[in-house]
Amino acid sequence: MARKKKKAGTLIILLVVLILMILLYFLVVNKNKEEVKTEDTISLSTIESDQVTEISYTMNGTTLTYRKSDDTWIDESDTKAPINQDNITNMLSEISSLTAEKMILEDAKDLSEYGLDKPALTINVTCDDETTFEFCIGDSLVVGSGYYAKLSDSNTVYAVEEGIYSAFNYTQTQMLAIEEFPTITTTNITSINVNKNGRDVFKADYDQSASDAGEYYAWKISKPYSTVQKGDPSQFDTYLGSYGSVTLSECVDYNSSDLSKYGLDKPSATIDLSYYTETTAESSTTDDSSTTDESNDSTSDTSDTTSASEDDTQEEQTIRTDYKLTLLVGDQNDDGEYYVQVIADGREYENAVYTIDSSTIETMLDITAYDFVYNVVAQIDIASLDTLTVKADGKTYELTVAPNPDKETEVKEDEETAKDTDTTEDADSTDDTDSTEDSEEVPEYLYYYNGSEVEETAFKELYEDITGITTTGNIKKEVSDTTPVYEFTFTRNSDEFEELHVTYLPYDGVNFYRVSINGEENFLVEKTAVDKVVKSISGFSSK
Repeated sequence: MARKKKKAGTLIILLVVLILMILLYFLVVNKNKEEVKTEDTISLSTIESDQVTEISYTMNGTTLTYRKSDDTWIDESDTKAPINQDNITNMLSEISSLTAEKMILEDAKDLSEYGLDKPALTINVTCDDETTFEFCIGDSLVVGSGYYAKLSDSNTVYAVEEGIYSAFNYTQTQMLAIEEFPTITTTNITSINVNKNGRDVFKADYDQSASDAGEYYAWKISKPYSTVQKGDPSQFDTYLGSYGSVTLSECVDYNSSDLSKYGLDKPSATIDLSYYTETTAESSTTDDSSTTDESNDSTSDTSDTTSASEDDTQEEQTIRTDYKLTLLVGDQNDDGEYYVQVIADGREYENAVYTIDSSTIETMLDITAYDFVYNVVAQIDIASLDTLTVKADGKTYELTVAPNPDKETEVKEDEETAKDTDTTEDADSTDDTDSTEDSEEVPEYLYYYNGSEVEETAFKELYEDITGITTTGNIKKEVSDTTPVYEFTFTRNSDEFEELHVTYLPYDGVNFYRVSINGEENFLVEKTAVDKVVKSISGFSSK
């Protein structure tokens, strides 16, 4: 009996499960109504792109209308506005090839289930034959990607891909064409000035004449320092690279009459750039260099002579064009992007306001002048040194480089010997080789410490330590004590070089000295580094 009851209970449970599964099946079918499918996509539009003369679409309660004028699309509400023609092309492409992935429901009674009672996007297209096409897009699909959509003259609901919605998902400002930031080759930048809150925090110019003369440190920094400082080329290369790939995000106002809305009536920062471009052009030159032999005039062919006398050649010419650009930086929008204006020659919309990514602007403005300074205190080549005088702890030390008189004598003797080489070249060649091998090379310079000749290598090692002292940063506080701790005077061996006076002055008494270079104080040096060099000078002896 118990066994029969157990079997009956099991059958009842199975029956209940079966009924529930059947109910669930019909519930899903009736609720989603998405089981009406076709194997192939459904064509919704047969419009050709070149037939369309007007596009109008409504999104978020705003209607935008664009009309074709000749071959250019213009904004019906502002015919002077620069319109992004690529956006229009994309819209036309989506409309002309509009298809549905499947039919959801034929003749739907309740469009609100699909967001089509109040469409998120309504598209109206007018063709050159006055025919129109209207299409509505509602909610996103419950399952998968895409949207519910319908034609205006039918309540049949379709599923369409995301592309049609994305093609029209633009506000009026987003439809404005962006006048690109000028293309700048960063190695062609010749000047930069960064001003923040009305103060020049960094100004540098590239000295082309110095570069042409072989000077490596051709960048000259004039602000914020009172005297021009040499710039480190590697630092400039890194920083200026940020100007070679600037992208303007959006044109928010192509002809702004109220810059205060963007904080551009009083910009928080201004960046001025000078740069140039180079183009190559071919020029024709004529070489009229041939002559005719008078004795052969009677037999010369006139046409051949004329052809030979005018030899046209093509030569490439590099044409340089200089430009100036000013970037004005205003407030930030809700997305953190900066409002900017780009002022430059040749730009069509001078009053246009753009947005630009915050990281781009912050890279340009996050600049510390000292990071670009070549920080060697005394870059004096030993080949140009006559005497270095060092005053330290009440004593004076002199390091001198002088031409070797024996070297001068040797040169004169070699010149006199060379006069006789033509008559004795063969006989003396073997003897000259032997004498050269036996003789020692005479040094060109002699080196002295406090008047006594010293060994060249030791002298150069000490001098390398002296000229290896570097600055560590800007002076950050005023110190009244002007009593020199150490004084270095570099006298040069030619009038074309100026003397260099370096004075190390008290600062904090622990970590740093102020350094005065030809009377100008801008930087700090490590106290221990200078003290160590001075100790080497005072205790120097030839090795």
